[in-house]
Amino acid sequence: MSEIQTIGIEKLRLDEQNPRLPESVSRDESSMLEYIATTTALEDLMEAIGENDFFPGEPIVVIPDGDSFIVIEGNRRLAAVKLLSNPGLCPSA
Repeated sequence: MSEIQTIGIEKLRLDEQNPRLPESVSRDESSMLEYIATTTALEDLMEAIGENDFFPGEPIVVIPDGDSFIVIEGNRRLAAVKLLSNPGLCPSA
């Protein structure tokens, strides 16, 4: 059984292999955040997280990668939390 633990967002990385990202999107965090922010209903998710906090019933699933973790399930939720924490990460959204 997998262990549930709290990991700071600074250690979480979006999945560059995410099959929902088109090949035309660069695999750097800024480009992936911009794509997610501009093509999904991220504002609604950000508002829900901002008002109600993060819902622990839908944990983000990660795999370790050196000193950080790659998010394999929950990239949109991670993008929402990263942008709530630092809106400047995606100036065009």
